[in-house]
Amino acid sequence: MSRRKTFFYILLSLYSLLLFCACGRQETEDLGEEYQEGMDYQAGLGQQSMPQIQKVGDGYYFLVSDRLYYYAPPMEQAIPVCGKADCDHAGEDCHAYMGSFVDEINYYDHKIYYIAEDRDEIENVGRYFLWFVSEDGSRREKVVQIATVEEDSGGVGFQLCVHRGYAYFVVDINRGVDKKTKTVVQKINLEGVPVCSEVAVYEGYCPGIKDLTAYGNTLVVSGSSADTPYGDAPVHTDFFDIRDGSRRQDVLYDPAPNFEWSINFLRKRGNEVVYQDSNSRKLFSLDLGSGETKALAQYGTVHVCSALEGEYFYTCNWTECREKNNFENYGIEVFGADGNKVAAIPMEEEMSWEYGDGSYLFAIGFHEGDRTVSIIDKEQMLKGETEWKPVLTVSGEDADDVESLEDVDNEGDEDHVKNEDDAKNAGDAESPKLADYAGNEGDAYEDGSEKDFME
Repeated sequence: MSRRKTFFYILLSLYSLLLFCACGRQETEDLGEEYQEGMDYQAGLGQQSMPQIQKVGDGYYFLVSDRLYYYAPPMEQAIPVCGKADCDHAGEDCHAYMGSFVDEINYYDHKIYYIAEDRDEIENVGRYFLWFVSEDGSRREKVVQIATVEEDSGGVGFQLCVHRGYAYFVVDINRGVDKKTKTVVQKINLEGVPVCSEVAVYEGYCPGIKDLTAYGNTLVVSGSSADTPYGDAPVHTDFFDIRDGSRRQDVLYDPAPNFEWSINFLRKRGNEVVYQDSNSRKLFSLDLGSGETKALAQYGTVHVCSALEGEYFYTCNWTECREKNNFENYGIEVFGADGNKVAAIPMEEEMSWEYGDGSYLFAIGFHEGDRTVSIIDKEQMLKGETEWKPVLTVSGEDADDVESLEDVDNEGDEDHVKNEDDAKNAGDAESPKLADYAGNEGDAYEDGSEKDFME
């Protein structure tokens, strides 16, 4: 072979290698620190990394009792995300069915992502996949397998945070407390080949991830582990730059004994981190540049369960009420930027506060087998109107009676969205269009890749 041909084949081989590497690598675009709708993790709707509500345009998706529902403010009630004709929304063939033990959803780029099992009864193992479902429920696909779990493993749990082109996730398998193990934060590229890679490892006795969230170009991971069996497991809150993977360890950390749940990270706001010390029940801000910490004294002593959204700060006294077993004064207090209380919202004992966004507060109630999603309009809240409005009630007995997208499209009920024009008015142009809900059963569960990156 001539030198020229040899040189040509070397160049061709190098080019092919570079092309192959590029296909498995995604350069993370710098989208800045401001919130990017449809691209960013919805931190206000993700309580302890388990969002059951996601905003899309002016509408919302609810995950309730293993079904997916859609609600837009002009509607009186949320409806199942199912367009199958004559569907009773009770079986697993309903398009709204998300699978058993699914407890969180993440919206990203016109898709709703979640983690669910696809059990292999013959092998007696659970195979868990990252899935997505389209906004109208007609298309459902596996993205990639993330775990294989033996039946006698003792249980498994997941956390998911979809943010700016990646799905960050944790697989937490119960392996006991008497030996060292590790918990790993991983990520999957959603914009190309679904390559899985490691982000962080927390190793020790009974390791775990307390929280997984993201803001702007920052992934926030709160991980813990003990040095000895049954020992203290302080939480280390680390910040990762999603553009280059660089890690800033222990942005929030205190080595004091019994410090396991003493820091409640609330929000990254520009170059400032707002957090709560659960021991003193006071708020603090940390300047990431100077490292200076200062107390947000205008709020004084606050309740344990807190959230920060825009110019308002919210506290809920559920922990105190539970400790006293007295829910007579159970509720939420809302403070402005100046520290003055602007609203007080009563809660019922069976209600769980799900935070909210700039428009609404949400709560999920549990009462005698029923699950109820209720909302409060924040504009009305500031006027003193703090009565919860139920928009969805589901129970084992009543699930068959819940209206679907197909029902709403065909009915003449003035209280519901009736046609495509009303659907657009209820949300925006990207909200589900009811006329498109013809329902194609053959396309409902189209499988994608099944490669197991955990094996």
